[in-house]
Amino acid sequence: MPKDARDDAWLYQRSWQRLTDEEFEFFSYYGYHYTPRSAFNEAKGHIQNHIILCGHQHLEEAIMQDGEIHRIYQNLKPKKEKISNYTLQSREIDIEPSNNYLIRLGVGGPEGYYGIGEPFPHFGLVSYDPKKVILFTVLDNKT
Repeated sequence: MPKDARDDAWLYQRSWQRLTDEEFEFFSYYGYHYTPRSAFNEAKGHIQNHIILCGHQHLEEAIMQDGEIHRIYQNLKPKKEKISNYTLQSREIDIEPSNNYLIRLGVGGPEGYYGIGEPFPHFGLVSYDPKKVILFTVLDNKT
């Protein structure tokens, strides 16, 4: 086996590394790319009506399964609030108890996502009463 293949063998292990926009799963140099359906099916074997929170990728995403799979992030209306020298942007996902959710927190950091998307910190909170997930992005004072 070439040295490069041994060094990169971890890339070809089936682990939940990257959520794909494609309709199929695949390996690339960036790791294993999984579909939302695959993640929902895996979780269903352990728990019903679940919320999967994941990271690793830089862009936020929210997907709901109610029998069908729907990408809902683009429908979440952002709210902004000024705190000190920063603007906090939030998006709320009301959790329906009979549905499943896959929510990806965007991990911005100082470099962002190859110059695409927001290079700001992201985090999320889970509220139990009422049941919702709130995604936050901390923006600078120019936004």
